[in-house]
Amino acid sequence: MSRQTRTPFGAARASLVALLGSFGLASGLFVVLLALTYLGTLDQVEHGLLHAQQTYFDALLVWQPVGPVAVPLPGARLVLGLLALNLLFSSMARMDFRWSRIGVFAVHTGFLVLLAGGLISYTNAERGTIVLREGEPESGYLRENSWEVVLQPPDAAEAIIADVRPDGTIQDRDVPGGLSLAGIEPNALRGEDGSLIGMPVDEDPRKNTAGAMLVSGTSGQGVSLAVLWQGDPKPAAITIAGESWHASLRRKAWPLPCSLELIEFTRETHPGTDTPSAFSSELLRADGSVQERAVISMNAPMRYKGYTFYQSSWGPQNAGPGVPRYSVLEVARNPADRVPLYACALIAFGMVVHFGQKLVVFLRRPNAGPLV
Repeated sequence: MSRQTRTPFGAARASLVALLGSFGLASGLFVVLLALTYLGTLDQVEHGLLHAQQTYFDALLVWQPVGPVAVPLPGARLVLGLLALNLLFSSMARMDFRWSRIGVFAVHTGFLVLLAGGLISYTNAERGTIVLREGEPESGYLRENSWEVVLQPPDAAEAIIADVRPDGTIQDRDVPGGLSLAGIEPNALRGEDGSLIGMPVDEDPRKNTAGAMLVSGTSGQGVSLAVLWQGDPKPAAITIAGESWHASLRRKAWPLPCSLELIEFTRETHPGTDTPSAFSSELLRADGSVQERAVISMNAPMRYKGYTFYQSSWGPQNAGPGVPRYSVLEVARNPADRVPLYACALIAFGMVVHFGQKLVVFLRRPNAGPLV
């Protein structure tokens, strides 16, 4: 009786395992991944690398416009997660661990290493943006949702620069009591009543004026002290422990191992259109007394001391002749930056070994004909 009760659940579990490890699921996932790569490449040309990455590759779900409607597609993060499960289940169910199967084992291991590298990159990589203009060297970059609050104590010559944690809390031993930010707007306007009005985020982070509510205590539960807005000409006056302080909000600039200066930005368009076919930036990289020139283009990033700089976008998009453009670079510091190279080398090794073994077996057959 108990065996009959467990049979449907056992059959359902076996069916689920078979589905997750099936060749059909793997084929479908690779087709979807190919489509996302194609759509992301087209999006990158028009909107830049960062927009394409956030829309197609960092998302679980993508709403792809098709005429007047939007069709839902699985994002690359979801596809890669399912592909990792597929490889794991198919390897456990079908892999025959013999020396004659070393090539197949290497290919599967290479794909798992590739997916593991993607997971490490997603959880540990540091990404940000730097905007370069001609004649204006920059030695820091801005991260998304990375803020700091400048607090001026009473009768103190130096201000306190306190980092804002992801949960909005501000903790600094020189600040009495706990402070937090609530309702952070990356780009906002101040209304007539003093409240913040959220605005679309500009691709140039220096054009965004962030705002947030400074509260005493836990974010969402504390006592409101002031509205901090980057567009205010003066810091906001607040009271902490019965004393008058001043506070202001700004994006945190993360230092780079070198300074970068834009020498010239070049954009090429398709003949007879304004659609860009390629764009690149010629830079002057200065590290101490050493100065070198470098060129960053759409498919040729610059790597330097653990950082990778990608050509992301530019502006103004509709600038006329003679109007200087600025170049937008994406900055990444990724501990798994070389993992895809090693994974692809392992996959290539496995394919060479596997098909080489098949070729040797074929040539050893008595009735094997010529290869040409």
